[in-house]
Amino acid sequence: MADIFKNKMLIKKDGEQHSADTVLSDKKLICLYFAAQWCPPCRMFTPVLANAYKDAKKENLSIEVIFMSGDQTVNDMMAHMRSSHGDWYALRFADRLQSEIEERYMVPGVLTLLVLRPDGTVVDFNGKKLLQDHGVKAFHHWLGSSYPTQPRETLPDAAADGKCHCVEKSSTA
Repeated sequence: MADIFKNKMLIKKDGEQHSADTVLSDKKLICLYFAAQWCPPCRMFTPVLANAYKDAKKENLSIEVIFMSGDQTVNDMMAHMRSSHGDWYALRFADRLQSEIEERYMVPGVLTLLVLRPDGTVVDFNGKKLLQDHGVKAFHHWLGSSYPTQPRETLPDAAADGKCHCVEKSSTA
């Protein structure tokens, strides 16, 4: 995972920039949060993720969330982050890396919480469900899990998975 974000800059909701190499250097779990302000289910889930993230940080869990915006403009993205996001990081708006990650992991679009180990191994393709049901305990589960990568074929189909699917992919380039 660190290789994927090598030499990239991440931003916070206050606009402050941070080196991804530094931010992710000691993390054991990286959650990529694909969402957009225009997606109603995303607006409902974001505070749930923010609360679990806050609890995880209080417990000093070795996790990080990186927001991957599906918003239409950088202003929409920053407003979205300031209005409801936790104190996590985001990939810069329209960074080509987002499209590469979406393709590599076959991300269906917004509302996706992709949970990865630092080496890029998938822990959970649909982290939203476990986190929504169990809050910070989901992070504990993922950190302690030793089950292998979940095959993409075992994921629920788009009609039944509870995702927004307003667009197939985010509009970043």
